Amino acid sequence: MLFSLKSSPVKKFEDLKTSELVIGAMTKTGDTYVMPAAVKKILGLDKLKIITGYPGTREAVLALERGEIAGRVWDMEGIRAFRPQWLTDGAINILAQLAPQRMPEVPAGVPMARDFIPNEDDRRALDVIFLPTLLARPYIAPPGTPPDRLAALRKAFMTTFADPEFLTEMARAQAGVAPMSGEDMERHIGAAYALPDYVVKRIRDIVAE
Repeated sequence: MLFSLKSSPVKKFEDLKTSELVIGAMTKTGDTYVMPAAVKKILGLDKLKIITGYPGTREAVLALERGEIAGRVWDMEGIRAFRPQWLTDGAINILAQLAPQRMPEVPAGVPMARDFIPNEDDRRALDVIFLPTLLARPYIAPPGTPPDRLAALRKAFMTTFADPEFLTEMARAQAGVAPMSGEDMERHIGAAYALPDYVVKRIRDIVAE
């Protein structure tokens, strides 16, 4: 999600056309930079400023609380783990979801960044750039893994994610559990690789500095 502090003049996504928002990111190769930079480039949001160089989440959060920056890109799980009070005391404005599809943990009224983009090819390109939000933390096996072993690993993971004891432990740790099967991950990756060359070129143009 892209969010701003309550004190910022940017209260909703459309405000980025008229008001400046300075957000913090780690490096120019990370999601906290690449995703908002892609939206900025496609929509021409010159008032969205991205400052890089923060070593990690802790430093970026401190920068927010000191007023050095006025927003950032962060997932709901991270906010709930590090600053849950922001969600209960109205300290932030959630401006948009940076994802190819709506995430269930995000409030229903938060718009999708892709919905502001009129060009279908730009939306397809942005969906690929946003793909890490779906794949998140994939577990992988080497090429040539025997099919029966692959099937056993996939079944074991999905069985674990449905285990009541595991879910109780995750709830105690305030960690979200939203598994995606290996088959679904494979399908999303396959669709990205199957895009026509001109869309792939558009993706490269968007993420290029």
